[in-house]
Amino acid sequence: MLLSACGGGGGSSAPTSTTSAPTSTTSAPTSIPSSTTSPAGPAGPVAAPEFVSPDAAALEVNSDLQVDLQEVGLSPGPVTGEFNPATEAALVSFQKGAGVPTSEQGALGPNTALVLETRLGGTSDVVSALQSALTDLGAFHDVIDGQFGTTTSAALKRLQSSTGLSITGLYDPQTATALASAYLQQVKEPAVKGDLGATGSGTYQLGSSSTTVSQIQQVLGDLGFRAGSDPGVFDAQTASAVIAFQKRAGLTPNGIVGPSTLSALENPIGAQPEQSGPDPRVEVDLAHQVVYVVRTGQPVVTLNASTGTGLAYTLASGAKAVAYTPSGSFSIVRKQSSDVAAPFGSFYDPLFFDQGWAIEGSANVPGYPASYGSVRISLADANWLYPLVAVGTPVIVYGGSPTVPAGAAPGY
Repeated sequence: MLLSACGGGGGSSAPTSTTSAPTSTTSAPTSIPSSTTSPAGPAGPVAAPEFVSPDAAALEVNSDLQVDLQEVGLSPGPVTGEFNPATEAALVSFQKGAGVPTSEQGALGPNTALVLETRLGGTSDVVSALQSALTDLGAFHDVIDGQFGTTTSAALKRLQSSTGLSITGLYDPQTATALASAYLQQVKEPAVKGDLGATGSGTYQLGSSSTTVSQIQQVLGDLGFRAGSDPGVFDAQTASAVIAFQKRAGLTPNGIVGPSTLSALENPIGAQPEQSGPDPRVEVDLAHQVVYVVRTGQPVVTLNASTGTGLAYTLASGAKAVAYTPSGSFSIVRKQSSDVAAPFGSFYDPLFFDQGWAIEGSANVPGYPASYGSVRISLADANWLYPLVAVGTPVIVYGGSPTVPAGAAPGY
């Protein structure tokens, strides 16, 4: 049972590196009280969750749109990942107030995306998420840059044409349904078992806001997870940290804090960085789908990650490739603070460690291997990690197959 209120100060904190990674943490520094009431609803800005269902990337687009609408002061309803009537109504309200052309109202298009990006100060991820999903379907072949330009519109037109919809080049509820359906049919991603929609007393997830959420964030932070900068608000960064913790603890990585996760936070055990190695270094644990950032004298930071699926796919050129993330000892050979074209898709702020393979930011980092070879971390984590990692920093990748398949390629 979860016992005392926050602020007691017992237990261990995140592992700290001296010359090697430390042994397993055995207890959390802060206890989280058990809840007898339902978590409060959203308070202030929230951000989209990392979905774990087979059509995760498609759901991510809608959730990002819902979050953007919330952040500009509208009410699209709960962040469900569905382009539902409440979301459409909120979008139309926003567009009317912003003077978006009537031809675009009720749909995401270039004008709406530009106004959203301006109002939100460049923090909107909805177009990047849309481009990522369209890339997975083979409809988008440009750089994933978050800009709703002609190539994004053309990719939507391809999807609409192939599914018998009106060809508008805009992202509306019908196109959202077609995207999710096409994703389920064409993209082989695993269903993750677990109660993905758990709600009620003692359950905390995206949009929850309470003192218990603040305590969860503190425990995660003390254990070396990047749990968000808005205390008490369960946002996307909190969800990503929860997923990383769940992966290390052997729980269903769904980003929802229920009884099992609360119990594990009280007595944290599970995967840890390698026990020896150079400092500083970055470790990629393929088996647990996490990244460890090990720095001398600093707590080890654990990031949620998604690596190569191991599945075959077709490049824009028509050539066949395999989504493989290499194992071994490498080092950062190049870094680039921009969107960079890859053999498939593109990289955000990539840290290249082996030929074209990189650790890079993505709008889609689910709870399972989903990349085309890269080591995906969230855009927020990429922004944090990029300035910390110098060229020459060792990168150790383990837990995967040592055999490089024919056609292995470093896609996004």
